[in-house]
Amino acid sequence: MPLGDHAQAEGTSDQHPIIIPGVKASEFRNLMKMIYCPLSDAFFVDIHSDRQSSTKAHRELVFCSDIARLSHRFGIPRFEKWAEGEIMHLLTRSAGNLNAYTLRQNDPITSILPTLAYAKLTLNKCLEYELQYCSILPVVLPPTSLLNLMDNLGRREEPALFGFWFMLLLNLGYKTWQDEAFTKKDRIALFLAQARLTPVLACLGRDLVFPLLTWPNPGHNGQLKALQGRICLDRCARKIRGVWFTLFDSEYYEVITSGVALTPTTMLCELPSIRSDFADDLRRLSTCKCKTEALSWLDEDIRQLFVRLAEYYQDIN
Repeated sequence: MPLGDHAQAEGTSDQHPIIIPGVKASEFRNLMKMIYCPLSDAFFVDIHSDRQSSTKAHRELVFCSDIARLSHRFGIPRFEKWAEGEIMHLLTRSAGNLNAYTLRQNDPITSILPTLAYAKLTLNKCLEYELQYCSILPVVLPPTSLLNLMDNLGRREEPALFGFWFMLLLNLGYKTWQDEAFTKKDRIALFLAQARLTPVLACLGRDLVFPLLTWPNPGHNGQLKALQGRICLDRCARKIRGVWFTLFDSEYYEVITSGVALTPTTMLCELPSIRSDFADDLRRLSTCKCKTEALSWLDEDIRQLFVRLAEYYQDIN
């Protein structure tokens, strides 16, 4: 066995440690814990306990993320499947605690970037969407944090998240833009976007399944036109339609189609919260897989919309 480069290893008693490229010591320790610790170990008992805290939720997310990513890399599908399930359960069960942790750090994205990269690598759209929503709720970050997120992550890396953060900045209004945290280039870009997005152009909603930017066109028997031919049963469509119009009501469409400056962006910033309520209401339905498909269509629609909105941010050179 070739000798490792012990000069690069820290905090180990091994005389000749073997370095695994791209794997941190803490990540590998978590994998070893998964392999060798019994489920009766206090660590796993705590994971499945009802005790809730922001620190516990964050620790669980990091652990399960490490297991999912390393299991995928080293070909341990049983562990990978377990970790994916735990992450999804955590995102739906403890989203509030995860948000509380990231809010204290004023950084809602760094801690989930490895898991987000894994979701994209494995083409797990459901996990990708849940992680993105978890990183943007609640939307109470200070302007300086939003500016840093846009600068550090960039439009190419995460265009949908970039578009959402851009809308948050835009929605703050010109009085906030006068703050010293904003450069002259920032202000020009925001004023230009405000002019171009008042009102929000209906064409930004082209090819979307659901009517996010224009008043819905009811289809046959009062169903959402988007559901025709996509939902397996009429009763499923009726239930989903009822959930839709409860959340995307007349007030939503009046605001989103308003020609008053920054009024539509207020509702755009609320889209993730509305989507979260939509998902919760769908989960309570006793329909078949249609509810899962409807949520995935909405997730993709919102992603596309924010990607398109991100294009309205112009770098001023």
